Amino acid sequence: MIFFFVLKYVPNAKDSQNSKEVQQEVNYKRIIFYSILSFMSVNFATFFVIKGSSLITINHYGSVRDGSTVIMLISIGSLLAGAMYGTIYNRLKDHSLILFYIICAVSFILAGCIHNLWIVYISAFLLGYGYMAFVPFLQEKVAIYGSVGTTALLILQSLGSFITPYYGVLLNHFTSSLNSQFIITGILYIILILIFGISKRVIKKKGGVVTSK
Repeated sequence: MIFFFVLKYVPNAKDSQNSKEVQQEVNYKRIIFYSILSFMSVNFATFFVIKGSSLITINHYGSVRDGSTVIMLISIGSLLAGAMYGTIYNRLKDHSLILFYIICAVSFILAGCIHNLWIVYISAFLLGYGYMAFVPFLQEKVAIYGSVGTTALLILQSLGSFITPYYGVLLNHFTSSLNSQFIITGILYIILILIFGISKRVIKKKGGVVTSK
């Protein structure tokens, strides 16, 4: 259901680029850059999917049933993102990723800072929205290089999701507080925004291409 909305409303890279742009020579630096962003982004987002319910039960915000509502709200947010992605991207272009990361950062920081069941619910919805919005954005950026770019990004994206439990183990070395771990993850999304912004400017000055207009 979620992917139906994404396929229906996310603009196709081949449709939005002219034929000369689509048939570009493979830019491995660009593929690696966006694949690593995808790896980290999905890894962080999956942490909410895995630990959102635990945040509710550990802090006694609600019951296990309340915790299961988190997954449902993430899915609803994802559906809305799929429906709205095309409109947002057409208006903001590459700045869309910054917006999507901000939404994810806010969702984690809100859930970590404010001890309230409904805030966690709102955060879950926001996370689902930001998650399903940045995924097609990153995929589109490498799709112009055909199967090479798409395959590399999907592999790292899947790997990022798969090793999320180890990310949780890593966080436990810094703090055992799940709330603090959520706040740290939110801050990491802010760092991704800085990395994306700085890399975009640096490569632009060098005459390279990381973003497509």
